[in-house]
Amino acid sequence: LVHLTDPAMASSSRLVLAGCGSGIVHTLSVDLASGNLETKQKYDVGGTPMFVAVCKKRSAVYTVRASMHYEEAGDGVVVALKLDQATGQLTPLNSVSSTGKGPCHVTVAGDFVLVANYESGNVASLRIQEDGSLAEAPAGTCAFGDGTYSGTGRQDGSHPHQVAFDPTRNLVLVPDLGRDVVELLRLDASDGGLLRVGSVSIPAGSGPRHVVMHPSLSNVGYVVNELKNTVVVLWFDNASAGDAAPTTAKVLQEVVTLPDGWTDEPPFDFYTAPSHASEIGVSPDGRFVYASNRGHDSLAVFAVDAGDGKIIPAGHVKSKGSLPWHFDHAADDLIVVNNQYASEKRPPQGPGNVATFMGTGADLACKATLDLDLVMCSTVV
Repeated sequence: LVHLTDPAMASSSRLVLAGCGSGIVHTLSVDLASGNLETKQKYDVGGTPMFVAVCKKRSAVYTVRASMHYEEAGDGVVVALKLDQATGQLTPLNSVSSTGKGPCHVTVAGDFVLVANYESGNVASLRIQEDGSLAEAPAGTCAFGDGTYSGTGRQDGSHPHQVAFDPTRNLVLVPDLGRDVVELLRLDASDGGLLRVGSVSIPAGSGPRHVVMHPSLSNVGYVVNELKNTVVVLWFDNASAGDAAPTTAKVLQEVVTLPDGWTDEPPFDFYTAPSHASEIGVSPDGRFVYASNRGHDSLAVFAVDAGDGKIIPAGHVKSKGSLPWHFDHAADDLIVVNNQYASEKRPPQGPGNVATFMGTGADLACKATLDLDLVMCSTVV
């Protein structure tokens, strides 16, 4: 994965945190003018860092550490690290239970860290303390299943794959890949409580993985669906941040992320299709939506209608590696992509990489690649 720190931290570069299957979180810098990448620091969190989030107010970094083997006992772990924004150095603060099994995503929401536990089908909020460390006891929890995981399928029960936060409504959005819904929760900003206030159904068999809100169209969100390789456009009501009544949303549009007629062999035996969509993002200016394809190994590009937020396919850009799990914008015209493998051969092998692309829309040019150990992780999630 890649996670970018705030552009205000530096005028000509930004820090990038890349989590790798070896257990290492690498701190890189990306030059905003050239797209060049430089290695700065690294830290071993002692297990697969499935995702990384940053609390800018306290200069702290949070990652979830998981084995993702359902037969292993015990909850997952959330690791808190201190970030030196000048040097990129990471130092440990503390580690606490994720309050569930198989944590796969973490985000910062005000004074709380939110974590999604894929295997046990629940989410939790953890209070951030003044030094950036995390309180031992969860502030809030919400379960969508019975807490069991058979390990035999992607849709055998509740499998929340992300916790996204919409500060305009104080709303937590949880794509549940196993149940084809996006759950909607209200976060209590004072005590961290999580109140279930609604949900939106996604077409059956889609496998919703990640969701993102449009930066200026406050009623519009986008969900990437891993199993059907689609993006759905959501329209949300105008429920206020303090409203505990159910929040409603509806599907406006569904668009495929792969080129018409494309097919191939699955990259690995455990892949159930030639390609699985993974990440969704909107350019900071709101003009384009991007979705990554693991298998086709590309970013699908969509132009955004400035009126209703619907999207129009605009092309594909190859990711310069295999199995792009995640990407993030460093600027309107600079995207940082991670590939689990640097090799474009089948089956993929060797190290992974981080690649930078400059431009807008489908007019993206790769400016740099940097090989690292397996970027994101090599386990099935």
